[in-house]
Amino acid sequence: AYAGFVYGASKRWNFLARTTPGVSELLNRLEYHIKDVFIPVLIGKLHVSEQLRKIFALPARMGGLSIANICQTAELEYGNSILATEDLTNAIYDQESLYNVDDTKQSGIINQIKKNRQDFYDAYKSELEKELSPLVQ
Repeated sequence: AYAGFVYGASKRWNFLARTTPGVSELLNRLEYHIKDVFIPVLIGKLHVSEQLRKIFALPARMGGLSIANICQTAELEYGNSILATEDLTNAIYDQESLYNVDDTKQSGIINQIKKNRQDFYDAYKSELEKELSPLVQ
């Protein structure tokens, strides 16, 4: 179930977030079902605390389960999508008959998107550590 979610269903919701502006509020019901139905079944518990949900939302490389809270990442992903497709969008608007990809520029954009995500999750993890530090001591 976990692999199907992380590598399947969540990708569809991420596509929706990348292509639809302002969709984060509309995905609250989905997040409710992920937090209160899917995760409890996955870990065998009746209830998942907010702190545990936040930990699970972290990428696996940062100690989470990569079960992202799409409501929190939707605007970031939409912004990244706009950044990645800006040149192509402009070529379409200008009705250019030939579109040449600037590989150097695209590489820079890809690196910027990776940095945006890393910065987002670094800040998210930092806030989470501040929130959890009194509980751990």
